[in-house]
Amino acid sequence: MIIETSLYGIYVHSRDRNVIYNRILSTEGDCFYPDMLLESGLPEDYLISDEAYEAAVSMSKKYGTAFCIFMSVCDSRYLNDIKASLQKMSSLAELSRNPSLDALWEKISADLSLSATMKSSLKWLLTYYSLIGDPDALISEIRSHNELPVNNKKEGKRIYEQIRQRILCT
Repeated sequence: MIIETSLYGIYVHSRDRNVIYNRILSTEGDCFYPDMLLESGLPEDYLISDEAYEAAVSMSKKYGTAFCIFMSVCDSRYLNDIKASLQKMSSLAELSRNPSLDALWEKISADLSLSATMKSSLKWLLTYYSLIGDPDALISEIRSHNELPVNNKKEGKRIYEQIRQRILCT
């Protein structure tokens, strides 16, 4: 059974046990790893199924790997909890499409000479922070205490860590 909304997809393989799949294999040996961003409380396992593998590939193209869940569930409470968590994550993803936040992120990423991984991480940190605070004020404060743009990547990483710690400790 596949449950799809405009924001996420859930593939329910069976209703005989409660498990979330962290690896989907085809009988040919092709492998798909969904992003396991949700704490479900379910044990993890792998699944060998051509149907599930094809659904995984299709759903990941439509929703991205973070918004695709593959599970077997006999207790519907788990399914309802996962749906609620995916809805919250979807709201956060919508928030990340904020043009003013994108402009702030692009500017500070360039000023800090961040790697692609750190740049991506900073975007999610700023998105998260926008739920609880004002990212513009945070970056203005960081700018007032540091000379930007930085002269080297080491300095950029140090300032990135300051931002990260400020957001995660809030």
